[in-house]
Amino acid sequence: MRSLQRAMERADREGMLKWTRDDDDRPHRATSVEERPHATTAETSTAPLGSPAVPDALERVAAEVERKASMSPALVAATQPDSFAAEQYRFLRTRLDGRDTHNRAQLLLVTSPRSGDGKTTTSANLALTMARNAQQKVVLVEADVRRPTLAALFGLPAGSGLVDVLMGAATLEDSLLEVPGCQLFLLPAGPAAPAASELFASSLMQQLMA
Repeated sequence: MRSLQRAMERADREGMLKWTRDDDDRPHRATSVEERPHATTAETSTAPLGSPAVPDALERVAAEVERKASMSPALVAATQPDSFAAEQYRFLRTRLDGRDTHNRAQLLLVTSPRSGDGKTTTSANLALTMARNAQQKVVLVEADVRRPTLAALFGLPAGSGLVDVLMGAATLEDSLLEVPGCQLFLLPAGPAAPAASELFASSLMQQLMA
């Protein structure tokens, strides 16, 4: 005991021990951080919540949810990708693609004998399904100038469109609308034109499709 006491007194004289007092005025040696592993863990683990990757991922998820919420429920290829209807659009895409990729059709026309048969819904879902393929880009052109609904279907603001481009009032680049999240671009019909049939039969229309 005397040896231990002499060693502590020597350490105290040389400043190796630091003393403090409790509330009851009893001295005790203050422990260092190294001697408090539990306290060290609690003190050094108070990092900011989340890493930079977490907010980015949350922002992407929120943007995807907002994008789908703005779309019409009729676009099952985006809003209900696991549904039976969406599966049928994927089956149709496979049939249209065929096995010969070199002779694959570059231009498809969707039409029907009557209004309200589902031309816009069918073409929009088919275009969405095709745009899921990372190897190709898709441009969906709306030629129904009497009842244009394409932009509203995707929840995008309507601006200049096909008629404006054919009449020279706007450029193709300025009229294309990009659908976020996939390689799909829309060319809405634009404003009604008194001679739309003549515009569609013109050489300008052929050049535009080319």
